[in-house]
Amino acid sequence: MPDQYSEEQKKVLDDLLKEKNLWMIYSESKKIGFSKKFNFYTSWLSFLICLIFSLCLADKSNLPELLSKILEIAFTTSISLLGFLLAGFAFFATIADKKLFFSMAEIPHKESGLSYLKYNFFSFMRVFIEYLVFALISLSLLVVFDKKSGLSEWFKVTFQSSSFYGYSVDQLLFCLLLSCILGTFIYLLLQLKSFIFNIYHVVMTSIYWEILKKYDDENKEAK
Repeated sequence: MPDQYSEEQKKVLDDLLKEKNLWMIYSESKKIGFSKKFNFYTSWLSFLICLIFSLCLADKSNLPELLSKILEIAFTTSISLLGFLLAGFAFFATIADKKLFFSMAEIPHKESGLSYLKYNFFSFMRVFIEYLVFALISLSLLVVFDKKSGLSEWFKVTFQSSSFYGYSVDQLLFCLLLSCILGTFIYLLLQLKSFIFNIYHVVMTSIYWEILKKYDDENKEAK
């Protein structure tokens, strides 16, 4: 990097390009913290309700078919939402005032240690990455447990010989998988609420920035 930049400027520039892949971005985004207790507890409640319901289901032979339907809905929904969110975010990032982003990159966020730019943008990126990972997992499980693949039958034949508290192991695994997928799906849908608030917050910040510049100009003219 050229020597004409100060150490502080070099630090800001290096920090902007520090993350080299999505995993590094997600790891850094965890510094923000998962403070949305409502999302977390609601997801766990959904998991428990689904687990109890599936365990009490009279005809457990329908579990593989039910799991496939949930996986298909989860995959289709997550891919659609991910595309929609990415398009909206790309449009917003393109038209937003770059001077605001420059200032946010230079100001550190005390609680997380990130810059305000990364603090705001990582909140978006974390949702994108979670939806992407969930879509990949849903697609993988959809292929594994599809009737035509033969893996579903192998799964049942391999594990149904063992039992636990009156349930075959394959039934318990299907119940757990179904509950995990549904609980995670509910969590990601609730994350949209947080995503919408982050959009609102960034828009209000940009308006606040423009008003500050307007007030500064008016004060200079008054003097």
